Amino acid sequence: MPGSRPTGFLFGASAERLAEFVVGTFAFTTPVPYPVDIGHDFHCVLHRPAANRRTLRSGPAFSVQVKSTPGPVTYEAGDAAEWLSDQESPLFLCIVDRPNLACAIYPTWNMHNAHLLHGPLRTVLEPNATIEEFGLPTRIDDTLHVPLGPPVLRLTPEDVVDSSRAIGWANILEPWILIDREIIVNRRAGMFWVTGPSRWTTNELLPDPDAGHPWIGGFYRNEQNLHRCIGNLLRSAVALRRVIDLYQARGQLLDRQPQTDALDRVLEVFDDDLDPLAWHVLHRREIE
Repeated sequence: MPGSRPTGFLFGASAERLAEFVVGTFAFTTPVPYPVDIGHDFHCVLHRPAANRRTLRSGPAFSVQVKSTPGPVTYEAGDAAEWLSDQESPLFLCIVDRPNLACAIYPTWNMHNAHLLHGPLRTVLEPNATIEEFGLPTRIDDTLHVPLGPPVLRLTPEDVVDSSRAIGWANILEPWILIDREIIVNRRAGMFWVTGPSRWTTNELLPDPDAGHPWIGGFYRNEQNLHRCIGNLLRSAVALRRVIDLYQARGQLLDRQPQTDALDRVLEVFDDDLDPLAWHVLHRREIE
């Protein structure tokens, strides 16, 4: 109504402005207008200087939801939890610490483990202070508790006034965007594999998954996915066979004959299951 606003509007809006200032130093940010805000406060594209140093090169896209108070974030069963489960872009939770003018940015990739196993039930995202509190989600009654671990980044305005430091923050965030994006793409392709780091340190580069602590996650199966699993297997097998062909045409990978023989047997057995494009790619090799 004229001359008034809801009590919490001012604090929430100012928290979003602080988050936009911080995130906007290493990403192009587009605020979502209040009337069409359904859960994303910003749509973002990571950026970094191009080789000529006169332009900014765009990187992977992601979304941000801002909260002005600490603590768990709950998505109730129904539309809210289904919306969270059905993200097309990696989603990050940004919790603004107003007294200290700090923004803590948390990844939400771990929620895929919960939703693929149990479906989009009532979901509670739980930002954690220490890595010891991080692990796979748990279900208690009809509520999914999803630990997020410590923040990937915790930044104040002083941390982002220098452009060279901003590049460093982008380098830290980018692998986390790619982890979530790979999970989302795999889900859409019917490959329900979820994997992510079990250990990391705020404001530091993500450790190499082949060094140190192993990553965590899972594979989630359903008999209704049989057709898509067969399709994925055969497309991958055809792609692998064709790539090996390219190497062998140059006299390389000649020691891979046992593997190529095994691939050929699999593709022969499943020949009737090949989709038209995979069949064409495979059998074109036989007439070239």
